[in-house]
Amino acid sequence: MVFYKISKNYKIKQKNLASLMLIISPTFIYLFSSLNKYFFAVFLGMTGFYLLLLKSNFLKSLGIICFGLLPLFNFFISIVCLILLGIYLLFSKDKKTYHLTAAIFSLFTLALYFSYLKVNSHAALNLGFSLFENSFNSLLKQIFSEFGSKFGLGIFYSILFFYGLISVWKRKYQNLFIFFSVSVLIILLFIKPETLFILIFFIAIYTAKGLSYIFNKPWSNNTLKFLTILTLSCGLIFSTISFTKESINSQPTPDIMYGLNYLNHQPKAVVLSHPERGKMLNYIGMKNVMDTEYAFAPDAGQRWKDIQKLFHTRDEKEAFEIIDKYNIKYIWIDNYFKNQIWSYNEDGLLFILKYSPSFKLIYNQDNVMIWKVIAKEKSLNTF
Repeated sequence: MVFYKISKNYKIKQKNLASLMLIISPTFIYLFSSLNKYFFAVFLGMTGFYLLLLKSNFLKSLGIICFGLLPLFNFFISIVCLILLGIYLLFSKDKKTYHLTAAIFSLFTLALYFSYLKVNSHAALNLGFSLFENSFNSLLKQIFSEFGSKFGLGIFYSILFFYGLISVWKRKYQNLFIFFSVSVLIILLFIKPETLFILIFFIAIYTAKGLSYIFNKPWSNNTLKFLTILTLSCGLIFSTISFTKESINSQPTPDIMYGLNYLNHQPKAVVLSHPERGKMLNYIGMKNVMDTEYAFAPDAGQRWKDIQKLFHTRDEKEAFEIIDKYNIKYIWIDNYFKNQIWSYNEDGLLFILKYSPSFKLIYNQDNVMIWKVIAKEKSLNTF
């Protein structure tokens, strides 16, 4: 609804079609149908932009508040929205007082948060930028859903997007804000794939323009025109259905849920697992050694070193030094965990778990194993 209102304000002729293109895009489906750390920040940013476009000073003030709160929900999304605000201030002919105030307020909050994080975070500050760190194949996997991205664009969606760009290229300077915003966001996309969560709103507009361009363009062969439109439409539908099916089968899978249900009936304690499983373990009331939201975790850097050492050691004494340090009672291992950490079935900690009497396998079903620490081994045995 917010996107539709903004499109209407900018007099986008294909606003209805653009809204449909947005709703069926894999990026939008992932953003608003799964638990992730981006959806509320994106919603807040879009709402802020919309409120700043309205005539009511009260609503504009609410828009300023939205931008002020944005850095508290997601650091990267707030930076992207600030960049868009800066582009708007450069190229818009409208009164910019409220937009400038929103930018200053957001910058102030961003600076406060950054300072607090630097002083209080026990982990190295990482904004998540990785310029040209990944190979071309890796970028394809992160940007396109057909190549395995969990929130990427569909191939047919991208084709229509570029058709849309071609259709308005001669009039590209009529709306400099949109033109430069898209250009900057495409560059950012290769630095941080999560840029798609903002870029998708612009892509939806140009995808609608691309489909409209193909439909209204004179064709010498109407049969070819029909087949082209049919192929693109079926491609869009197939991409959406395929992504939706993949999302349904995504984490947590039934085997993970069964394992969590079993662990939920055990005495509450500290569980060692891959950091990606940390939040799931918290959900059932268990404590984890480390999860993916580690910014304010005590001694996060040391925790990371310790769990890496524990994962790869075959020395039982060394393993128990770390187990005792964090008071670990259970060890959760699943296929994802094994594939991420170990090369073979008796690598590192897996060797100790298999042969040491200090650990008991209490759950082993459907690719999930849960081990219980049943003794504090004091021997100097090294396998």
